[in-house]
Amino acid sequence: MNETVAADGSYHLCTLSTEDILTAIDSGRSEGGPVGRHWVLDPIDGTKGFLRGKQYAIALALLDEGKVVLGVLACPNLPLASIVEKDSQKGVGCLFFAKDRLRNLYAVT
Repeated sequence: MNETVAADGSYHLCTLSTEDILTAIDSGRSEGGPVGRHWVLDPIDGTKGFLRGKQYAIALALLDEGKVVLGVLACPNLPLASIVEKDSQKGVGCLFFAKDRLRNLYAVT
């Protein structure tokens, strides 16, 4: 994570330790439910694919009063050739996000 943030260059953040990241993830111990705002994270959707070094996704959603208001899906091993014609990076990794019930769907490579 630190390498990705540092490589971007637009963030001026301190380096986070593994413990810092795990603590941040664990601090969101919401009971969930239809009231309030809740983040929902699936860190490895497709465990078998992950273990085999194949396709998997990282899924994140924000629920507000029981309704999904933001969804993000990262596909670190998805070949960019499958969604774009030209790639300036290593050729893998995509981030998808949607707003407004998929009326606005974006792919970031």
